[in-house]
Amino acid sequence: WRGKSVRKCQMANRLLVRRNTKRAYFNAVVRTLDGTYLCELYNKKRVEMIRLVILFLCLFRFLSCVALDNNAIEDKLREYISQQSARVGVAVISEDGCVIGVNQHESFPMLSVMKFPLALTVLETVKEKHHSLLDTIPVCKSQLHTDTYSPMLLKYTASKDHYISIYELLDYALKSSDNNACDILMDYVGGASVVNKYIHELGIEGIVIKWNENDMHNVLERCFENCSTPVAMAQLMFKFDKHHNDPNSIKIKRIMQSCETGVDRLAKPMLTTNAIIGHKTGSGPIDKETGRIMAVNDVGYIHLPNGKHYSIAVFIADSAHSMNDTSSIIAEISRLVFEEIRNNR
Repeated sequence: WRGKSVRKCQMANRLLVRRNTKRAYFNAVVRTLDGTYLCELYNKKRVEMIRLVILFLCLFRFLSCVALDNNAIEDKLREYISQQSARVGVAVISEDGCVIGVNQHESFPMLSVMKFPLALTVLETVKEKHHSLLDTIPVCKSQLHTDTYSPMLLKYTASKDHYISIYELLDYALKSSDNNACDILMDYVGGASVVNKYIHELGIEGIVIKWNENDMHNVLERCFENCSTPVAMAQLMFKFDKHHNDPNSIKIKRIMQSCETGVDRLAKPMLTTNAIIGHKTGSGPIDKETGRIMAVNDVGYIHLPNGKHYSIAVFIADSAHSMNDTSSIIAEISRLVFEEIRNNR
């Protein structure tokens, strides 16, 4: 029996138990991955077998994580990161769910990485409103700011109103990191608070979204309030890659796999391979007083030619290096992880 209510689930179980009093049954309520509740009646003779299966699965996952630890990925990352004049956070989630990280629970400014959780919220809104990604939405000229990064302005002038498809706006926001497209989509879903709420409803803790791109442009300090831990973003990316395979999600994945920004970051060590990488970058300004870069980020999912896959989030804040050198730090971290996971048997 499946249902959204735990109480109804338990009542159904009690009814079934009363009808089977001559047999030795017990009931259980399990919350499934899709958020529903699954009620089962198990014969007690099956209990030990079920327990053994669960124990085996837990042991298998533990041994897999130990194998990765034996490859010393974290030690290599920690040693490399300690040599950098920047605050660096890394989280990697392997295909069996093992988490590897350095400073993975610290919060970092997301900047344009925010456009990835926004895209997931757009997909949910499209479903709720029974829209299509090909549907157009009105875009007022007041939403088209000329003092921000916005490649879409080459096609859609800021002097008049337009109708633009949701898909095209997602393409601009994810592939080109267009700030106007981001804020138009943010208005479509109902604002930053709606995005923040939806991500938390997915079970992801550690991501905070309070502002759109124009808000952060007007008050730079707000960039620090739109923040995420590396492990939270790696979890969101892992969940999207593994469990979101409906037609609209696949379209988003194709856009992310053709991302035009940050090709010198996570993707760099895999450019000569047949690895598939879908990712989203974020880049911040240089502090005029300190000369340090606010943040340089890249998060994504990676499928290797040998069939292995993982998600990865690299956040770098307060970097004393140049933009190119900071991007190279992300590329080197990506290389270390890529080679360790590829070569792990």
